Amino acid sequence: MQPSARLLVLAAALAVACGQSPSDPTGPEVPAPPAPTAVPLDLPELALDAQCVALGDDERILGVASEGALWIATDVASSFRVLTRDGETSVDVGMAPTVVRPWTETQAAFAVGTRLFVREGDGPLNEVGWPRELGPIADLCGDPRRDGAFVIAEGEGEVPAGLYRRAGGEWWRWTPPCGSFGPGMALVDVAGACTADDDRAWLRSATALYAMRDDALHSFDRVDQVAIDRHVGVAAASAGKLLFLRGSEWKETRFEAGALDALAGTAGHLWARVGDRLHHYADGTFSRAIHGVPGAIEAMYPDAAGGVWLATDGQVCHAAPRDGWRVEGIRPFERVLDAEIALRVVGAESMRVDVDGENVHDGAKEATIALGAPGWHRVDVRAGERTRRFDVLRIDRHVPTWEEDVRPIAEAHCGGSACHGADRDDATRPALADYESWVDLADTIRHRVGVVGDMPPPTVREGWTADEVTTVVAWIAAGMEERDASE
Repeated sequence: MQPSARLLVLAAALAVACGQSPSDPTGPEVPAPPAPTAVPLDLPELALDAQCVALGDDERILGVASEGALWIATDVASSFRVLTRDGETSVDVGMAPTVVRPWTETQAAFAVGTRLFVREGDGPLNEVGWPRELGPIADLCGDPRRDGAFVIAEGEGEVPAGLYRRAGGEWWRWTPPCGSFGPGMALVDVAGACTADDDRAWLRSATALYAMRDDALHSFDRVDQVAIDRHVGVAAASAGKLLFLRGSEWKETRFEAGALDALAGTAGHLWARVGDRLHHYADGTFSRAIHGVPGAIEAMYPDAAGGVWLATDGQVCHAAPRDGWRVEGIRPFERVLDAEIALRVVGAESMRVDVDGENVHDGAKEATIALGAPGWHRVDVRAGERTRRFDVLRIDRHVPTWEEDVRPIAEAHCGGSACHGADRDDATRPALADYESWVDLADTIRHRVGVVGDMPPPTVREGWTADEVTTVVAWIAAGMEERDASE
C-alpha cells in the first residue's frame, strides 16, 4: 500500500465549506472586547517579580511549554536548557532535532528529518510511525501518538508539502476544501494544544490565519502575531494595533502609549509590548505591568501560571506576580487514555480540584483524580485566590467491531439494490451484505475506502463522514472482530 496515496483521502470524505466569516470562530466563553477600545496611559499597575538568566552566544529560545517551561537550544545540538520559575534543568535527547514542541520541562514531541519522536520524563525515546515518503517534518503539534495531532511535511519527490492529521490511528492529508493555504505554513497552538474542545485547529501562513474544522475552513487576513486562548479568544497584532476576533470581524484596540510591538498570551493572560511599556490583559481589563527587567524587550513567551518570559539582549527573564503557581500532571486540552490523572501544584501548599463541577479533592498539594466516561471533562484546580481550568479528553479505547460499528455503516451506505446489497441490480458488483463478505474483501475495501477514496463513489457520498472512513480502516487494521468478546 502507498501511504502517501492513502493520506489524500480525508478531505474528500468531508462535507466542507469555505468562507471568510465563521458564525462563531472563538467559542461561547470569550469575554467581550475591552471598552473603551483605546487603552489609556493611566492604568492600574501590576507588580511583577523578575528573575533573569544569561543566554550563551550560541543559544536560542525554541519555545515555551503549556505551563511555562522555556526550552533553549544550546551549542550541543542534542542538548537543551529548560528554565522554569523555580530553576533550571537540562535535557539531552541523544540526537539533533529539527523541530521541537515542548509539553513540560521534561516532555516534548520532536522531529529529526523524516522521523517523529516523543520524550516523556527520563524514559527512552518513543518513535512514532510516520510515512517517510512524505518528506521532512517542518512543524508539528500535539501528541503524535494520539488522534488529533497535526504535522506539516515538506514533501518529497512528487509528493507536495502538506498538512496531515492523525485520525483512527492513521495519518491523513488535510487539504483545503477550496483554494489553498498561503506560503510559509505554521501551526498555531491553543494553550499548548492543537485544538480546544471544539476540535478547531489553527494554521497561519505568511499572509493569513486559518481556522480549520472537519466541516469548514475559514481564513482571516490582517494578522501578524497571534495568541489564541479560551478566555482571551483570538488576539492578533497587526500594523501596530491589537485586534480581537469577535464573530466574523476583527475589533480594534489602540494604545495611547504608541504602536503595538509584540504579543503573547495563554490561559487567560495576554501580554502586549508597546514601546518600553508592558501591558497585561485579563478578564476584560488592561493593566500596566511593572517588571524591572533591564534593557529593551525583544521577544515574549507566555507562562500559563500568570507570568511571562521576556527576552532582552543576552538574557531571558521570567516576570510573574508573587502569588504565581503552576500545575503538573495535566495540560490544557490534553488527550489521555487513562481514567486517572496524578496532579501536583508547585508554588502552593494545598489545592482544591473539581471534576465536571464536583469537588473531588481539597487539601494536599498532590492528588490522583478520576475522570468519568470517555469524552471531554473539565478539571478546575484552585490554589489561593485563583483557579486554573483544564479541559481534558479521555480517549475511548473502544476497538471497532462489525456488529456495533461497521455493520451500521455498511447498511447505510453500501447495501441496497443499486450498490452492494443482496438484491443489487448489477451482479458484477461484489455483495457486501454480511460480515463474511466484508472479511473476504477486506483488502479491497481498505484500498477503495482508505487508499483511493472512491468508495462510496463521489456521486453518492452524501452523509459519508471522516469518522466512518477511519472506523472502517481501524476495524480492518484491528483484526475485524465480529462482536465484542464480552457480549
